[in-house]
Amino acid sequence: MKTKHSLWKGFTFEPQGTLLNQHIDLNGPMGVAYERSHSYYKDFHTHDRHILVFPRASCAMEVRIRPGAESHRIHSADFLMVPSHVEHDDEGMSPIYDTFALLPSDEFIEQVSHKRGVEKPPKGFFSQTRLLVRSEWLNRLIEEYFFEKVIANRLGEASLRFFEDHILI
Repeated sequence: MKTKHSLWKGFTFEPQGTLLNQHIDLNGPMGVAYERSHSYYKDFHTHDRHILVFPRASCAMEVRIRPGAESHRIHSADFLMVPSHVEHDDEGMSPIYDTFALLPSDEFIEQVSHKRGVEKPPKGFFSQTRLLVRSEWLNRLIEEYFFEKVIANRLGEASLRFFEDHILI
């Protein structure tokens, strides 16, 4: 399945390499982007939303932040949080690039925080790029959500919202 919508900043041009599969949906409060490619590279770009990048399986990738001060190599044991409007590029370091990204809206982040009794997300939490370790629990949650949202597409909004809330928490 391939969806291309040029109105979503950061997805306005094709990556370099051989794109094998792409699924982009930013219509809801939790946007998703799945890209599987051979020899993947996407030049410097930004997104209108924060992006949580989850490499899958044996995928290894590098994300460089402009103006060149930061570089992050990530794989399936990690995930990377890149704040909105931060210019970065993405490069697959493994032959097959297989990455699932979540793009929560600011309103959704505030809504989930409020449900947890926090008026706003911790100050500055989404203001810098962060490389975080993926727990076994989070990994299972991401893989189940990926399957239901991208592959099976059989759950309703309420069930998907359960996954989305818990991933953000």
